[in-house]
Amino acid sequence: MNKTVFDIVDILTRIEAVLASTLLSEAQKTVVLGEISRSLPAHQLCRTCVATYNLTQDILGGLNGSTKEATPKGPQKGAEVPKEGSSTGEKKELLRHTDGNRRGKRAAKTVVNKAS
Repeated sequence: MNKTVFDIVDILTRIEAVLASTLLSEAQKTVVLGEISRSLPAHQLCRTCVATYNLTQDILGGLNGSTKEATPKGPQKGAEVPKEGSSTGEKKELLRHTDGNRRGKRAAKTVVNKAS
């Protein structure tokens, strides 16, 4: 069922009630707000109230700390690849018996005695 702006405003009032609550600690408020964020309807169901939905997402994201920028990591160095050949200097074949029959041995033909 599609949601209207009234449904989203109701969610905003519930967020405000959680923030104003003196019964919850800061950690508990974060948990509750995270659950509210996950229980929001999908944005496809809020076609008539896109701006209000985005505002609610921004408020919940800021309160949960999810809008913090990630610390950039430097480039990671990968394993060194030898320039040519193996480290022992020998070139090995990847497949054993490359000239052999890969399908296996042929079944022996059976000889049928012809009655004359």
